[in-house]
Amino acid sequence: MHTCAQTRTSFRAVAELERSVLAEGGVVLRYGQFYGPGTYNEQQPPEEPRVHIDRAAERTVETLGEPTGIVVIID
Repeated sequence: MHTCAQTRTSFRAVAELERSVLAEGGVVLRYGQFYGPGTYNEQQPPEEPRVHIDRAAERTVETLGEPTGIVVIID
């Protein structure tokens, strides 16, 4: 189990990576919990936010031409 300090460190690291991507004109993709074939949640969808693995793949390809910004991919 993660401690509060580890969780804070992880959040800061993700935030810094996202800032770096945006600063270079990239697109940040944020996904809900994956479910569907080949995922940890193969048999039952997890709590929201969630996204079916096939829908996540479709939306990821669709974002290839997006301008810089943040895209949230959920059901």
